[in-house]
Amino acid sequence: MSESRPEPQARYSDGETAASRPARLTLTEIDLSITGQDGTRLAHWPLGALYSIDPWPIPAGPLRIGSETAPGARLTISDAAFRDALLARVPAAGRPPRRPLPRSLTQLTVLSLAMVAVALGLYAAAPWYAGPVSRLIPVSWEEQFGAGIKVAITDLFDWEICADPPGRAALEALVGRLTADLETEYTFDVAVVDHEMVNAFALPGGHLLLLSGLIDKAQSADEVAGVVAHEIGHVLRRHSMVALVRSNARAILLDAVLGGASIAQPVASAADFALELRHSRQNEAEADTIAVNLLRQAGISTAGFKRFFGHLAEQSGPDQPQAVEELLSYFSTHPAVSARAAQIPDIAGEPGMTDAAWRALQGICPAR
Repeated sequence: MSESRPEPQARYSDGETAASRPARLTLTEIDLSITGQDGTRLAHWPLGALYSIDPWPIPAGPLRIGSETAPGARLTISDAAFRDALLARVPAAGRPPRRPLPRSLTQLTVLSLAMVAVALGLYAAAPWYAGPVSRLIPVSWEEQFGAGIKVAITDLFDWEICADPPGRAALEALVGRLTADLETEYTFDVAVVDHEMVNAFALPGGHLLLLSGLIDKAQSADEVAGVVAHEIGHVLRRHSMVALVRSNARAILLDAVLGGASIAQPVASAADFALELRHSRQNEAEADTIAVNLLRQAGISTAGFKRFFGHLAEQSGPDQPQAVEELLSYFSTHPAVSARAAQIPDIAGEPGMTDAAWRALQGICPAR
């Protein structure tokens, strides 16, 4: 049984030439018969092979279809009644064909998904492998990393390093006293930057930064000695290096998701500055323990170290200027200060430096 229309409005192109010709259509149970106006048979297209050429066909407009059995051939049906009858019989004629992805694209998709899976695995496993990996990094490499980060941080915040010679000499003498009995590959480089915030932090490779506000706020050289000893503890335990190794997993993940180092590296660098220079409470406790041992070996009282925590608590109080408070939230390495102060044992000792050296350190930033 067949269903036909006497003069359906259609035009047929065989795909071999640019010309198209008027055509008559006959819709049967199994195929669509296409003939010329003179009755010449042009094509028979199986119904199951029909598809729409237009990605989004216009419901009330002409229907342009093709057949998977006749690559390149096209049929434009403008007769609304025949179009509706064809779509009712063969709904697929109103949809583009579902073609498989090219093999190369499939391989690329699988590879991309695999890269993301590996990156996610690296990120999730970072807390377990960061420590062992960081211990394999030579100290000479770590010193280079730290030197680069030091330059980047001072440039980022436009910090000026204070270099008054007597103040530098006093600071170097203090560091030498604290590290005299240490057996370590690190050479400690301590610098003071001109900023009012009361804080200090350790970079990889023995690079330490003290903010001048810490020296201004300190009531004695012993307080500064305790802080320097604490930051030396972070270096000895490679806390900052572990954090940077852990952050590399994040950079790999960003590369995989965002599509390349040109995008991921700036994002990862910003994350490193804002997130990775902070330490966990466990790291802080370890650095405090090392600081107490260094002070004991150097014969310096721990009273100043304990007193410093009180100044730090005041620094993060409600009256703190917003800009300094935000900066403190980025680089603070001193959480839970009151609890930590209680853990510091009382050890008697000599002053951290002479009165003359202390005055020189207080004047290390002469322009202020």
